Amino acid sequence: MPSTDYGFDLLNGKVVPASSNNDVFLRPGYDDLRVTDGYDRYLGKADSMTPQECSDAIDKNPSADFPYSDLPPGRVICVRNRQTWSVAIMKIGNVTNDGAVSLSLSYYRYNG
Repeated sequence: MPSTDYGFDLLNGKVVPASSNNDVFLRPGYDDLRVTDGYDRYLGKADSMTPQECSDAIDKNPSADFPYSDLPPGRVICVRNRQTWSVAIMKIGNVTNDGAVSLSLSYYRYNG
């Protein structure tokens, strides 16, 4: 099972303690990945998406939290900050039997 003591820091692109003051937006739960309040989300079915495709998908069909059973390798998770409109796109990498998951993360700042 993933550690609930850590989360993903969007702005700095790293794993940090969940108790930190950083902009931790995605935290492992016991059954799912949880997105912090203030962020919209979408679980893509394609193996890649652009920031605009993610934002459009969030507007049309936002997702709830992400159950681990819906996160096989290759799935794309989109998260958008409601205040800044910045978008993070994460692709699920390797998933191991002990619950470890690797993600690749790209962050796009909205400059509009």
